[in-house]
Amino acid sequence: DEFELKDSTSYTLFVLEPVKPTAGFTYETDYLEITFTDASTPGDGAIIEWSWDFGDDSSSTEQNPVHTYASEGLKTITLIVTDEFELKDSTSYTLFVLEPEKPTAGFTFEANYLNVSFTDTSVAGDGAINNWSWDFDGDGEEDASGTGPHTYTYTEAGTYQVSLTVTDENSLSHSHSENITVVPRPPEANFTHTEDFLIVSFTDASVAGDGAIITWAWDFDDGNSSTDQYPFH
Repeated sequence: DEFELKDSTSYTLFVLEPVKPTAGFTYETDYLEITFTDASTPGDGAIIEWSWDFGDDSSSTEQNPVHTYASEGLKTITLIVTDEFELKDSTSYTLFVLEPEKPTAGFTFEANYLNVSFTDTSVAGDGAINNWSWDFDGDGEEDASGTGPHTYTYTEAGTYQVSLTVTDENSLSHSHSENITVVPRPPEANFTHTEDFLIVSFTDASVAGDGAIITWAWDFDDGNSSTDQYPFH
């Protein structure tokens, strides 16, 4: 005032920095696919940013991301959270990511000359088998599908590479191949006859196999023979 009189007062207080958030997360594994769930807790400000590093040169800014790894192995996952005061916190966790076990293809077969029956003996891995592809003649083309059993008739004798490829619900595949040899069914020779004293008439009663009968060779047991189908002697 005009007399230059003064007064003052003082008060001491403690100024607090805002409490930062605490980063945290949980996860669920489905082999190479991992589902991450944010479990961070806010401090004095709401969390507004999430930054994930999945340890394989991939990242995400989602709060609850799902990530699929390309291969199994140790992966270090890091989560950084940022709140509205631009305060940050981070946490890291290392886990081992496993590839699912693939199926094992296999089959048995039973050959009846040119007719062959195939039975699937494949064993599932970590996923159920849902596709079977059969190649019976080695030409690379699918001849049948499904678990079987399947019967395949070859047109001629020979050795063929048979392959079975199975695929499971995880899209994992495995193939098994075997060489099988098939031969045609032979004919079954038989005949009937009628006698007229020393003259005997013979009637061919043979049954063809997988091929038509084209020659006949008779031996009459007295030094004589014939190549007729229905001879008399």
